[in-house]
Amino acid sequence: MMIQLTRIFSALVIAIALLMAGARTVHCADLQIVLKENVACPQQEWIVIGDVADVIGGAPIQRQQIAQLDLDRVDHQADQCVISMGQVRTRILLEGFRRDQFTVSGAQQSSIRCVPLGAPSFTSRVQESIAKEIARQFAMQPQSIAVRLQNESQIETLSGKLTSDEFGVTVVVQPQLPFGKTQIQVEFTQQTGQRFSIVLDTQVIVSLPVAISTQSITRGTAIDESMFQVIRRPIARRESFASPDALIGQTATRDIGENEVLLSTYLSNRPVVREPLVKRNDLLDVVIDLDGNEIRLRNAKAMSAGSKGDSIAVLNTNSNKQFSAVVIDKNLARVEIPRGMIR
Repeated sequence: MMIQLTRIFSALVIAIALLMAGARTVHCADLQIVLKENVACPQQEWIVIGDVADVIGGAPIQRQQIAQLDLDRVDHQADQCVISMGQVRTRILLEGFRRDQFTVSGAQQSSIRCVPLGAPSFTSRVQESIAKEIARQFAMQPQSIAVRLQNESQIETLSGKLTSDEFGVTVVVQPQLPFGKTQIQVEFTQQTGQRFSIVLDTQVIVSLPVAISTQSITRGTAIDESMFQVIRRPIARRESFASPDALIGQTATRDIGENEVLLSTYLSNRPVVREPLVKRNDLLDVVIDLDGNEIRLRNAKAMSAGSKGDSIAVLNTNSNKQFSAVVIDKNLARVEIPRGMIR
C-alpha cells in the first residue's frame, strides 16, 4: 500500500512539473506578429499593424491592441508603401510591450499597393479638420497630427447638424498637446454663420521623433551618438520620451536593452554614483604580477574605496607598506609591479 501511494505521489509531482513547464512555454511564446509580404491598400488614412501582419497568441485584448497600432500614413501619390519588420517591432515597443512579450517574424518587409485617393468621407473630413486645427495651435506640421473619432452616435449627430460640406473648426484644448484617447471640445461654423459646439470622444495620434537604443547600455554609462538612433513614430499615449537633442553626455540610471525606447526617467545629467566594490578598511586579496608570474597577497587592507577600474591605496598588513592597485572585482584588486617592490 505504501509503495503504491509513493508511486501515485511521484506521478503527481511529475505531472505538476510538466504542467508548470508547459505554462512557462506558453508564457514565453506569448504574442507572435507574422509580417505579410504583399497586402492591399487599407481603406483608412493610416496603415496599422493588422493591415500588414497576422497577430497570434496572447490575450484577445492584447491582439486587438497590437493590430490597431498605427505605423504610417497611406501615401496615395506613390505606387506602393513599404513597412519593415523593424518598424513593426519598434511600434510595439513604443506602446509599452516588453521585448520578451512578443516576437516578430515572417517577411522582412511588407509592400502595400497604394491606390489613388477618392473623395474623402464625412468622418475623414471632420477628423482632418480637427487635426489641422490642433497642429496650427501647437505650431506643428499638419501631417504630425492625426485624429480619430471614437463615438458613432456623435458622428451621426454631427452629420445631421452640418448642412454643408464646407465648415470651419475651432478646437478648445488645454495648454498641453492632447495625446491618446481624450475628449475634445470642438466648435463648428457653417457657411450660414450658424455655430454649434460639441464634445467629441477622440484618439489623438502625434508623430514625434524618439530615440531608440542601438545596443545594450549598462547603468552608469555616458550616452554617445553611437548608442542610439532617432526615428519618427506615431505616438498614441503620453510618455516621458527623452529629447534626442539632449541625449549625448547624459548618464544611464538603469540598464537599457537594445532596441529600447529611451525615456527621460532612464537618464540623468549627473553621473550615476556606483556602489564601490571595495570600501575603505575592507580586507581584500591582491593579485600581483611579478615579471609575468602571479602571486596572491591575502588580507591586504584597503586604504580608500573604489569601483571596478579605480586605482586605490592598499596596505600590506605584513610589511606595513602601502602601494597602489586597480580594483577588478568585489574585494579583489590587481597590480603589476617590478620584482622586489613588495616584501
